[in-house]
Amino acid sequence: MADLTQDRGIRLGPGPHIMRRWVLDNSTAQTVYRGQPVIIDGSVDTVYLRGWVGATALQATVDRFVGISASSRIQVSTTDEETANVIDVITYGLVGFPTSTITDADAGELATMTDSATVVAGSEAGANNLEIGYVAYVEDGYVYVTINGRTGGAPTLCSGS
Repeated sequence: MADLTQDRGIRLGPGPHIMRRWVLDNSTAQTVYRGQPVIIDGSVDTVYLRGWVGATALQATVDRFVGISASSRIQVSTTDEETANVIDVITYGLVGFPTSTITDADAGELATMTDSATVVAGSEAGANNLEIGYVAYVEDGYVYVTINGRTGGAPTLCSGS
């Protein structure tokens, strides 16, 4: 299990999708890839986004999952102007991620990411597991996840410790 090193081939499922443009946090350098989950890391910045990786310990009271990056690779430097780096984020809808382990038998299960490249079904969110929604179905090697399905598109508080 390794965090993304390049843009991921995601697919959009049928139905409505909500996308929003967000500014990326520049308090530390970061690279955000297409298909990577993005969060508001409340202990660092309560307004701008960070790309989430498994090494980021989630804090339930301050961090929140916002969505999945729909933009190609964006590199952010600490010397960039605060609002210079903007990405498109899928905040609601069916998003397909490549899988070889999740099946239709997992439909309805909680979908979490154990790192920025691996979706798992049925695992509880935790300090290093980011809840992204629920498994809808599997088709053609992709698991389609209802992003923020419980909250109708509003940002979801992370359930980490």
